[in-house]
Amino acid sequence: MITKTNYEREEAKIERHITALYNAPLSPHYPYHNLAHTKMVVRYSQMIATFYNLGRPENFTLTAAAWFHDIGQIFGSMLFHEEASVKMWNEFAEKTTISSAVRQQVSQCILATKFPPSPSSLLEKIICDADTFHFGTVYFRETDALVKKELEIRTNEKVSDWIRKSIDLLQSHRFYTEYCQALLDNGKLNNIHWLQTLLKNEEPDS
Repeated sequence: MITKTNYEREEAKIERHITALYNAPLSPHYPYHNLAHTKMVVRYSQMIATFYNLGRPENFTLTAAAWFHDIGQIFGSMLFHEEASVKMWNEFAEKTTISSAVRQQVSQCILATKFPPSPSSLLEKIICDADTFHFGTVYFRETDALVKKELEIRTNEKVSDWIRKSIDLLQSHRFYTEYCQALLDNGKLNNIHWLQTLLKNEEPDS
């Protein structure tokens, strides 16, 4: 069973493991679902966890889930990558001192990010908000193009009407923690307005 003294040791192992997988020569290097995105989700998870003053076990659960939440993207389909991520997490955790209860919590947090998300616990809400944190920041204006590029690479098809689809995504999205709602809802609204301006400029004059 994991103890208070080795949380950092286990987190370091997880970071090295995931970093090696993303950086492996034979792994696909996608424009958006990559190590940089994963590190960002880890950082946002820890930021939100700090606001809620979560204990060390809960913080570890979130950190582990954040590191593993998208790793299935490089080994399987987009549609079922969360299930692949959970499988890889459990294979990793079996070789550690992490308890079965914590392993299950991490698995639930990973699966909570599956679209459309349906988080129930605070930990699940935090990981979902960390995963989409950029929706409420100006960084979305970079990632939106990266997601489109990646989708076209992975499907080998051109994506049509992308701006409208991005607007629909942001309008249907919600942050689940009060912290992120207060911090990011206005930024998300600004991004919707930005997209609507792009769409208007793209449309021919009637």
